[in-house]
Amino acid sequence: GDWRIHFHVPLFTRDYDGRAWTQSDVARVIGAAERFVKRLALGCALLTALCMAFVDKPLAQWLAVRDTHPHAWERAIAVLEYAAGVEPWKWLGVTVLVAGVVISTLWRRQAAAAWMIVASSHLLARNLTMWSKALTGRLRPHEWHGGAMWLQGGSSFPSGDVVLVASLALPLAVVYPRLRVLVAVPVFAAVARVMAHAHFASDVVGAFALCAAVTALCTWGVDRAFGRAFRRSQPPDGAR
Repeated sequence: GDWRIHFHVPLFTRDYDGRAWTQSDVARVIGAAERFVKRLALGCALLTALCMAFVDKPLAQWLAVRDTHPHAWERAIAVLEYAAGVEPWKWLGVTVLVAGVVISTLWRRQAAAAWMIVASSHLLARNLTMWSKALTGRLRPHEWHGGAMWLQGGSSFPSGDVVLVASLALPLAVVYPRLRVLVAVPVFAAVARVMAHAHFASDVVGAFALCAAVTALCTWGVDRAFGRAFRRSQPPDGAR
């Protein structure tokens, strides 16, 4: 069978029984992937609001008087930073993604849109994170002592480390649904950042919401640009 990655999902062009994928098969998988990230974005946005209202302050105060072994959590985050390509050189991951887009566009165009989804989601999410941190100015839990926490020159919202890994894991889950297990990685990063007293709960959940929304947007944009052409290249329904 042909196991090449096509556009924004690694659509195997044949099922396990050798049946060629039809236009309906392609549309079904694309639609499922898009619904997954849209629902995740909406759910995380609502959960972020709930955390801000009811969870952030009591959880931060509860953790502040407990030994959560923050240095161990920080070491785990350092490993993820290497895996995500910001260590030992902060542009390593971005360079790999951009190179993947260029190479696939020139030599393996069927895979180009998948690379575009991952690269655009990652770059846009990380840039929005930097702007959001500057605009919100939220203090981190270890900087907050019971007063105002927003517009205080801080950089807590949203979590940059969660965005770093979620902006890779979520688009990869779209372009390759079998890799949805990778979503566990940013979940671990979220727990680690809260346990290290580096972020409030809404910082890490908000990072998920941002990455899911950006992934949905980039998936829609690349599908509009490339997906229709791919779907038309597949056999019509009923064809074998």
